[in-house]
Formats: sequence, C-alpha cells, structure tokens
Amino acid sequence: MSGFFFTLLLCFIIFNGYSEGSHGYQQQQSAVVVGTVYCDTCFQSDFSRPTHFISGATVAVECKDGKSSRASFRQQVKTNRHGEFKVHLPFSVSKHVKKIEGCEVKLIKSSEPYCAVASSATSSSLHLKSRKQGTHVFSA
Repeated sequence: MSGFFFTLLLCFIIFNGYSEGSHGYQQQQSAVVVGTVYCDTCFQSDFSRPTHFISGATVAVECKDGKSSRASFRQQVKTNRHGEFKVHLPFSVSKHVKKIEGCEVKLIKSSEPYCAVASSATSSSLHLKSRKQGTHVFSA
C-alpha cells in the first residue's frame, strides 16, 4: 500500500565514561548506537495516532574505514518488541570520533509488509552534536 511509509527514528548516543576496574586500570570509552524503528502512515515524521513501533525489523550499523569505502565494522540487529535496537561499536570514543562519524544506520528489512517502503531518512551518517559531562552525543 503506497500510503504507508517506513521511517527510522534514529537516536544515537555514544557513552563516554571511565570506570575504575578492580585492578586499578581504566576501561576504554565505549560507544553504543541506539535507535527506534516506527511506521509513520502519514509521513509526518512525528508520533501521530496511526504511528506505531515495529518489532522484528532488521537494521544494520556499518562503519567505513577512513577514506576508503571499505567497511571496517558491520552488524545487523533486529528491533525488540518496542521497536528499539542497540549496537555496541568495537572501538573507543576518544580515539575514534572520526571513525564513528563514518558510521551509518540502514534499514535492511521491515517485519511489516504493509509498512515496508523506506523513507529517505533510513540511511543516516552520524555527526557529533555535543560533548557534555563525559558523554558524546551523535545524531543522524
């Protein structure tokens, strides 16, 4: 049905925190990409009454290696019953901000055939928005 659009609401939060281990060393700053997949039947990019979250959608997070177009990291995950997904990136925030900005989130497959037409917002690169109190916040 052409009246249905698939929208990927991306909320990217990169956690930047040091924690002391029991052996007196500090852990690397970890990076986590989180987001929500929902169906926007009116394509208003807002949560209206007909909007609902999609569980079981497949999303891929892919990070390119520097200036090349080769992927250095790729992981596919499925959304939970609330349409949420989470991917832990394998590199630290402090040393790899540029690499994180080279990451993209893509919708691979919707679990709802009547809401499977992807919007233009379904493939987005990350950009550093702010650094505050030890947390890096990236957005797409």
